[in-house]
Amino acid sequence: MHELSIRIPRSFFGLPWSQQKKGAYAEEWNELTPRQLIGVVKALHTTKDKYLFRAFSIGAILGIKRWRMKMFSAELMIQLWWLFDFIEQDNTLTKNLLPVLKVRTGWLKRTRLYGPGDKLQFVTALEWSWIEKFYNDFHEWGDVADL
Repeated sequence: MHELSIRIPRSFFGLPWSQQKKGAYAEEWNELTPRQLIGVVKALHTTKDKYLFRAFSIGAILGIKRWRMKMFSAELMIQLWWLFDFIEQDNTLTKNLLPVLKVRTGWLKRTRLYGPGDKLQFVTALEWSWIEKFYNDFHEWGDVADL
């Protein structure tokens, strides 16, 4: 975990001021909190631009809203990115950070999606998606050879 202290630029009725934010932040995929993981995945799927993805994923990890990330200088973003560059490297997530995920399926209706337990802690996300492809092929075509 990185110990980090950062000044977040803000304004109050046009007068600039800043807020101090301190905390310990993840150095690898397994140290992310569920909320941070969802924020990084959301940034991955909503932005096509590499630099916006970096900004939004840093914001998700630091707990800063997207519109406030636009106030950060380019120099600060570059300094922060070196702390969180594991996001663009190989995904080494081996822990299930979301055993139960609640998804809104209607106006007041929510569905729970259940993930695998921690018994699969030594399986990487890449291996999991590769295995899941064959599992989905089996359910789609019914061919036992896919299993």
